[in-house]
Amino acid sequence: MAIDPSGGGRDVAGVIGGWLGDDDRVYITHDVSLVGTSEQWSKAAVLLAAELDADTIVYEGNFGGDLNEVALKSAWEQARREHPTDKRYTRPMPRLKKTTAKKGKLLRAEPIAQQFILDKLRLGAHLPELVAEWTSWRPTDTDSPGRIDASVYLAYELLPMNNEPARVAAHPALAPGRAAGPVVGNPYLGTLPGMNTGRGGWAGGGNPYAR
Repeated sequence: MAIDPSGGGRDVAGVIGGWLGDDDRVYITHDVSLVGTSEQWSKAAVLLAAELDADTIVYEGNFGGDLNEVALKSAWEQARREHPTDKRYTRPMPRLKKTTAKKGKLLRAEPIAQQFILDKLRLGAHLPELVAEWTSWRPTDTDSPGRIDASVYLAYELLPMNNEPARVAAHPALAPGRAAGPVVGNPYLGTLPGMNTGRGGWAGGGNPYAR
């Protein structure tokens, strides 16, 4: 899973989860992004990491730096105290991996948009807010949507690019043979055929990790 922390609680903190299937495609399956404090997004991230049995949490360190790691570790310890018999929390905490954004959002997103086009990256669930960010964001926008960056970091971590070996983690809920879904697009990033906008999502609506 991957996180793009919010800037001072004003922007959406991107909290995105997914898997690399045994078909070498990355499936983005969870979006629990929210507007909130570091305590709130770190709690959401830890709950999602536990559900996914994630082995790695990638987070951007441009804003907050090492304080983001402190927030995540504190949230994990808090969850462990609250659920002392839950094996999802008593296991070792997922590896924390800090990444630093050295390029602009467009330059970071373009290679990942290409992976959608090549059908190496798909949505494995109904994630309308993530789709909306990918298809509506413009380089001239004053805001910085966190979902795009978090999904980009997730894809960079999982996709076997630059001759790096793939790290497969097949998930039983995925259907690797499913169609890529409707073609949607962004004039700056191109058409994105892997943006599957079919049915799914959270039962009852809302974000169960942001309560």
